[in-house]
Amino acid sequence: MKKNSGFSLLEVLVAFAVLAISLGVVMRVFSASVRGALISEQYSRAMIVAESRLAAAIGKEELDEGVASGETEDGYRWQVEIEPYVLEEGVDDLRLRVKPYEVVASVSWTDGKAEREFALTTLRLGADQP
Repeated sequence: MKKNSGFSLLEVLVAFAVLAISLGVVMRVFSASVRGALISEQYSRAMIVAESRLAAAIGKEELDEGVASGETEDGYRWQVEIEPYVLEEGVDDLRLRVKPYEVVASVSWTDGKAEREFALTTLRLGADQP
């Protein structure tokens, strides 16, 4: 009897099916990691914008209460809000010589259909108005 060495058609089809399924899984994992890296880069850019806007706002000698906003060249919308910080009950009676302000720098952008936002908040002491 003569032995045939080689693969049958069924074995080849099963091998291709296994290869197709495993390549599909690998591609899905790869695309998810690329998407995660892109989102991470967007949040890093938003953090840089928020930090620079926050530094510009609190770096002034006198804080101006209110809201300022704008947009960067690459589509990030920013807003800085400065308002007096409300102290807990009883603290107002101490008659502080400084006035605390809450400064919030928020950045938003559109990522496809999703709207994303990043915000930084800090407190800054300003001179008390007589």
